[in-house]
Amino acid sequence: MTVWRLAERLRIAVIGLPLALWGCEKEPRHAEPRAIVVVDAARPAPEVDAAEPDAALDAGGPKLPASRVKPPALRRCGAGSWCAPPGQAAESASSRAKDFDGCATALGMRRQGEFFALTVDRSRTRQKRAAGQDLCCYDWSSPCPVIKGRALLDRGAAVMARLRGRRPGDARARTWAERGLGEHASVAAFARATLELLAVGAPPALVQATMRAAGDEIAHARGCFAMAERYAGAPVEPAALRALPARADGLAGVARDTFLEGCVHETLAVPMAMGWQQDAPAAERPLLRRIVREETQHAELAWQTVVWAVAAGGSDARDALADAAREGRRQYGKSAGWSALIEPTLALI
Repeated sequence: MTVWRLAERLRIAVIGLPLALWGCEKEPRHAEPRAIVVVDAARPAPEVDAAEPDAALDAGGPKLPASRVKPPALRRCGAGSWCAPPGQAAESASSRAKDFDGCATALGMRRQGEFFALTVDRSRTRQKRAAGQDLCCYDWSSPCPVIKGRALLDRGAAVMARLRGRRPGDARARTWAERGLGEHASVAAFARATLELLAVGAPPALVQATMRAAGDEIAHARGCFAMAERYAGAPVEPAALRALPARADGLAGVARDTFLEGCVHETLAVPMAMGWQQDAPAAERPLLRRIVREETQHAELAWQTVVWAVAAGGSDARDALADAAREGRRQYGKSAGWSALIEPTLALI
């Protein structure tokens, strides 16, 4: 599924809503998505250890002087190591760098608009020196994007539980733990949304689909925490989630809150999950495929809910949606997902 295909699904969800809600179908339609293929995502180049000049040169590209090695294969959501002569490493030394045996202890590099921090690996540097190689070795890592889905908001601020106990030391375990906390909060967001739909007399189809989405998020959260435990080698679970007061803003509130919490967050989460799925290790892909499939359905549901709330709530609900759209543009208007997905779908309402 491409971003264009996702936009088309959202368009169909919006314009096909009346058939689902006014009795022609039993529930909002959720077509089974096709296999996910991100057509414009560039695969990272295979990483080589630049400490070995021959291996680096064999990877392709121009021949380098003997005193230099290839730059590190930096990429978002990754980690690695890099060794280079002291002079070459010093070219990227950060302002806070100190000296360790002729090596700058901290480097900073930019690749494709992203900033990467490299920290000296003292043990490996000593090993290279002992082997007669005048090299400085560094470790680098880049955090992975966190897929949060539907947000649990309190006066505009996202609410999530903390982890019980200490945060995992492994970087990938931390990423999955943070994802789990986001999915955990989404359970509460859908539970609250279900009560708010009941309070305004929403059609049973919307209530049922919202309750089903909460069940999806429970499965996502359990899967994310299980994946975090796999990397951490120890239990990873959430602590208590802060209880939020009930909201009673009628149909206008449903339109506003569903747009910000569901239409924006769920819609923008899908392309992120698509890209992450493509580059993830094989063991992570089944869970990510499920998250992509069901977050797409949740995004469709959010848009369907907004359309119903605006139709049933009249000018007050439409004004509330317009206010929410302005707030969304302020926060996310410069993102590609907003212009490609949210703005075109919003124009149909």
